[in-house]
Amino acid sequence: GEDSREMLYCLASGPIFLQRIEDEANVVDVMSAHEENEINTLDISEFGYYFCTAGKDRNIRIYDWEKFKPFSVLGPLTEGEYIGPPEDTLTQHGKRIFSVK
Repeated sequence: GEDSREMLYCLASGPIFLQRIEDEANVVDVMSAHEENEINTLDISEFGYYFCTAGKDRNIRIYDWEKFKPFSVLGPLTEGEYIGPPEDTLTQHGKRIFSVK
């Protein structure tokens, strides 16, 4: 909500945290984790309904804010896959990712 005081952050080692600031206490929940992966970037959608992460495994994970589970994973191209015109590459990529928006 508008008066919600929350902070979403992650560690490079994989865990994603949601910190709720309630009165004088800070409540921190581990919401999700990239198992055996590193997180390179995290971003939140403009209205806060979704957030996405990208890591060393080259997958882009899109999460629902309410469930804190990925509902979509965009994977990298595999060795030797055809990369056609730009309109054909919107769902896949080939390199490591350091920024998502």
